[in-house]
Amino acid sequence: MRKILITGLLFCACCSVSLAQSSKLEFGVEGGFNTSYLQDTNSGANSDAVYGVNLGVTGDYYFSSHWSLKAKLLYDQKGWGNGYLVGADGSEITGINFKLNYLTIPLMASFHFGHTRNFYIDFGPYVGALLSASDNNGDSGVKSNFNSSDFGFDFGIGWKYPISKSVKFFVEGEAQAGAVNIFNPNNGSSFEGERSSLNVGFDFPMGK
Repeated sequence: MRKILITGLLFCACCSVSLAQSSKLEFGVEGGFNTSYLQDTNSGANSDAVYGVNLGVTGDYYFSSHWSLKAKLLYDQKGWGNGYLVGADGSEITGINFKLNYLTIPLMASFHFGHTRNFYIDFGPYVGALLSASDNNGDSGVKSNFNSSDFGFDFGIGWKYPISKSVKFFVEGEAQAGAVNIFNPNNGSSFEGERSSLNVGFDFPMGK
C-alpha cells in the first residue's frame, strides 16, 4: 500500500513539473463535510451514519474543452455509527461510533458540460491508506481491526465559477463506494464503506 501511495505522489509531482507552464493545468484546494456508513454486502443492510470532514489538494489537466483528468490527495474522515465492541469478558458493548481517518487518492475522468463548460461530472477509482482509527468508548487502539487499505469507485458532480483569470470557485457533491472489506481479518462477512460529501474549493489555472 505504501508503494502505491508513493508512486501516486511521484506521478503527481512529475506531472506538476512537466505541465506547470501549461494553461491546461489547474491546481486547487478543497474541503467539505462527509457522511459515511457501512454496507453489509451479504444482506444489503446499512449501518447508522457518522459525520466528518475532508481536506485536500487537487490537480486537473484538460485534454479538451470537455474532458480532463483529475487527481486528488485528501485527508478523509469516515466511519459508522451504532456499532459494537466485544469486551475483555466477552460481553458485547453496543452503541459504539467508529471514526476511521484515511489518506485518499482518487484518479478520475472529468466531463465538462453546459454553455460555458462550468458544470462537470467526475468518475473513476480511488485508493486509500488508513491513518488512524478510534471509537467513542475511548479506545484509540482499534486500528488493527481494520484493513490498512481501501479501494473503490468515486463519483462527483460540480459547478465552477471563474472569479478572475487566475481563480475559480467550485462547489461539488461527491460519493465514494468501497469495494473491499474494511475488516481485518475477514471473518466471513463483508462490510464496505460508503461516503458522500459536499465540498467547496478554489482552482488556480497555471500558465497564461
